[in-house]
Amino acid sequence: MRDMSKGKSICSQTLQFLGQTFTLEFFPCGKSQAYARCCSLFLHAAVPCEIDFHLKGRQKRIEVPAGGCRDSARGDDDFGPQPDLSKPVEISVCFIKLGGKDADNLRKEFICQYEKETNDLTAQKNVLEKEAEVRFKELVTLRRKAEELEDSKSKVAGMEAQNTRLEKECVVTRKELEKQARELASWRSKVEHLEGQKASLEGLTCSMSKLLSERKLEVEALEGILAASSDSARHRERRLSRAATRIQTTWRMFACRTLMRSRLAERRRSVKHGRELTAALRVQLAWRLYQKRLQRRWRSKVSKSQTTLYDAVLALESLAQFLSTGEIPFLQHTESVLQLASEVKFRVVAVVGLFDKGKTWLTNKLFGVNLPSGKLHTSHDPRDVDAILDAQTTESLMFEMISRIAHHMIFVVNDLTWFEQKYVAMLHQKYVQGGQQKELVVVHNLRNTTDKEEACKLFKRQVMRCYDGEQSHLGELIFTQDAGNGAPPLHHIGLCYEFSLAGDAFNEKNRQHLLQSL
Repeated sequence: MRDMSKGKSICSQTLQFLGQTFTLEFFPCGKSQAYARCCSLFLHAAVPCEIDFHLKGRQKRIEVPAGGCRDSARGDDDFGPQPDLSKPVEISVCFIKLGGKDADNLRKEFICQYEKETNDLTAQKNVLEKEAEVRFKELVTLRRKAEELEDSKSKVAGMEAQNTRLEKECVVTRKELEKQARELASWRSKVEHLEGQKASLEGLTCSMSKLLSERKLEVEALEGILAASSDSARHRERRLSRAATRIQTTWRMFACRTLMRSRLAERRRSVKHGRELTAALRVQLAWRLYQKRLQRRWRSKVSKSQTTLYDAVLALESLAQFLSTGEIPFLQHTESVLQLASEVKFRVVAVVGLFDKGKTWLTNKLFGVNLPSGKLHTSHDPRDVDAILDAQTTESLMFEMISRIAHHMIFVVNDLTWFEQKYVAMLHQKYVQGGQQKELVVVHNLRNTTDKEEACKLFKRQVMRCYDGEQSHLGELIFTQDAGNGAPPLHHIGLCYEFSLAGDAFNEKNRQHLLQSL
């Protein structure tokens, strides 16, 4: 809960109590409409009830009526002071009534019902134990029968083995008979073969005479082949010349491919060298930028050691105190060159905003001074105002006075919250109603943003998507809101963390733009 902001809540796990469900919702920094430094506590209930909240020694009773069960929650926006969020926070809820009945009576009814259900379960347990004994006896009987079946199976297996042995003997006998039948068939085939050879010898004499006539024909064919051999020699020479040409072409193509490979390898080496050189230049540039940021950071630390004191402080702490005393302390430094008694024309630039938003830092950067900034240095007395109404009226008077005196108004914010949007709209509406052509400037101090793309996305989501207008062509993170016909425009300017890439890209340019507009 340490990093939670105002309007953020944390819910407990769902509580099952007497058949009903409840959920506790806690706002450590309060809801949006709660007072500052107050926490908010709510209970989600589905039935009417009456409960007591206990938090840090503070007790408060909340009643959820029958008609309010459909609402989202019941509780208090301003339950009490904000607890220490760096340690666990203990919250207890005591039920007084639930569903129109007293909580003690409901607890007694629940105990009686629980005892009755326990007795019923005990009786059911006894019945189940008896059934288990019967089932166990049946299981023993079944095991005996299974053993008898296994004995009978072993006997059947012996008989099957004997049948298998007899079947093997029959197969051997059948194979011997088949072998004898094959031998008989082979003798018959040999006899038939001898008869065939006899017939073939008779035909051989006839074929010899035919073979002599065929030999004569072959001699005549050989003479024709010798005559054609001369023609085949010439044809072979032509094929050899063609083969030589093909070999020469293949060698030239191989040489060309080898040359192309060497040229491509040389080109790859040059490209690789260029990439390595580019990477080295980028590393060198990044190192130089880093050294510049370190130098600027060292210069800022040196300049912080030389603090610039405030010229004057108007200590208006409480409107009630001013009405009772009739005095407002005006403190001026002895070495200040400001002379309010003499008639001199000034341009009044007011830098306003909530606590710890970067007002002093922006003033130092714009005008080259070194006013003390941070949570330990403030330009007012940090004593708490006792009455909340007095604090609200004092703050309203300060904003009214500043808006009338200042020629230019700069409102510094971090993340543009609903509370800050309300103040910006209120100041701009006063200018419109008063017919004043004063331009209000809202500076978005994105001090936790270091990346350029992240800064552009954040500025677009918080400003450009929420308001109608157009982005300035003079730079990024600059937006002019269109407030309507006859109304002065409202300017939005974004700044990032000073010693970062985003700060180098936007801060100096946007501050110069702001000074030129002033």
